Amino acid sequence: MKIEEDHTIKMLQRIAEGIICLNQDEEIVFVNEAGKGFLQIPDGLEFQGKAIWELIRPEVREELYSMMAKSKSTLQTIHSEIYLTSLSKWIDCTIYPSAENSVIMIKNITAIKSVEEAFRKKNLRLTILSETTSQLLSKDNPKDILDSLFNELSLYLNLDTFFNYIYDEKVNKLKLMNSSGVPEAMKREIEWLNIGEAVCGKVAETKEKIVKENIDQSDEECLQIIKNIGIKAYACYPLISFGKFIGTLSFGSTARAAFSDEELNLIPVICSHVAITLERIFFISKLKFEKEEAEKANRTKSDFLSMMSHELRNPLNSILGFGQILYEDEHDPLSKEQSKKLKRILNSSRQLLTLINDTLNVAKAEYQLNDILAKPIQVGPVLMDCINMVQSQLTNKQITLLCNVDFTQLPLVLADSKRLQIILLNLLTNAIKFSNNQGTIKVTCNIQEYLLEISIEDFGIGIPKKEHERIFEPFYRIFHPTLNIEGTGIGLSLVKQFIEQLHGKVRVESEPGIGSCFKISLPAYLWKK
Repeated sequence: MKIEEDHTIKMLQRIAEGIICLNQDEEIVFVNEAGKGFLQIPDGLEFQGKAIWELIRPEVREELYSMMAKSKSTLQTIHSEIYLTSLSKWIDCTIYPSAENSVIMIKNITAIKSVEEAFRKKNLRLTILSETTSQLLSKDNPKDILDSLFNELSLYLNLDTFFNYIYDEKVNKLKLMNSSGVPEAMKREIEWLNIGEAVCGKVAETKEKIVKENIDQSDEECLQIIKNIGIKAYACYPLISFGKFIGTLSFGSTARAAFSDEELNLIPVICSHVAITLERIFFISKLKFEKEEAEKANRTKSDFLSMMSHELRNPLNSILGFGQILYEDEHDPLSKEQSKKLKRILNSSRQLLTLINDTLNVAKAEYQLNDILAKPIQVGPVLMDCINMVQSQLTNKQITLLCNVDFTQLPLVLADSKRLQIILLNLLTNAIKFSNNQGTIKVTCNIQEYLLEISIEDFGIGIPKKEHERIFEPFYRIFHPTLNIEGTGIGLSLVKQFIEQLHGKVRVESEPGIGSCFKISLPAYLWKK
């Protein structure tokens, strides 16, 4: 029996966990080597029969006493984790009670706690980054972004001050865009920083981070501004997005004099997110400004065109009116030569009036982008009316128009009849203008994938491929070395503007010497099968 007890004791001595056995009076009956280390029992010291409270560490006495009392009253296993400040260790303490004695098992869990702390910090970092990214993506105002970011970080990192400077390329200086924890009077003093001035200016100069700790004990000149605020630890980072310097972002604390390694690893990651977001916001803001300026310039141009068109049209109408009276005056007729010259004046005046009216139409079109009374209309009658309107032009050039279209079977389209009429008339007039005498023009209609496509094809001089896009620009005209084709370059510009207002498309297929085919497509509203 003695041999078995000795064997058991030897086994318990080799166990890494500390084991302490107590009797009913809480006196030590047995303690293994690991348990002696915990109790700090020197070799040779007699411990049997002594109460555990005489040997146990004072820093855990209260916790263990509470555990013992609860274990004895409930006869249940009690477990707790205790931090030993003097040894910088964590222990896992478990009490196993019975009616006659109690066993305390002590395990060193410092390594496990270190791993848990590492996971906790990593999770905290991911949480901060996730929340920061969420805040950045949800806001478009730079000030709101920095405010929300600082609010998040101040909770986790015990920070109470931050500065955000933006680099102004025009003056080559830093401008304070946002800050917190800074007296208002000082904000005005440090609103602008020269490159190289103070900590933020030096970061802007070198594009490298600067971290300063124990600032209250430093006499560095560049630290005087933040030292006057009471900042003890300060970290400033450059904001760089895709190689472009945007500004600086810095954080400080008046409560502590240093940062942890984890914080110094986290802050630059956050700064990189901020840099990318700020660049995106500034870029969008620049585009919006340029768009507004372009629209303003376009409105000014349209105002000018409209005003000049009206101012020019009034006297021109007078010239045409009086010229027509002279030309048709039977009581005081003109000579043959005078009539010939007046006729030239009238023709030139009409051409000029056409140009002015077309210019005015462009101005009106730009103003009326949203002024469309779109409704379901029958395309057939509109197309038929347009063909009838150009009949005299066809006759003058002896052009044959082929139109194998059943006007009654064309679908309804959601459009504006006046705009559709202008589109079709311009395309038909152009086809006639660029067709040879005694030529042919074809008009066809097709429905493809709920779109009505109207094609107007001529077999005239054609258009070089490089000019297919430019012909839709206002006032652009195709040059032909031998033919002097009249026109203002307005018609196709109006076609493109109006067809896009009606949610349709226009395209051209053309080759020099072969001819051109203009195709417009509009969403079909309803058609008969």
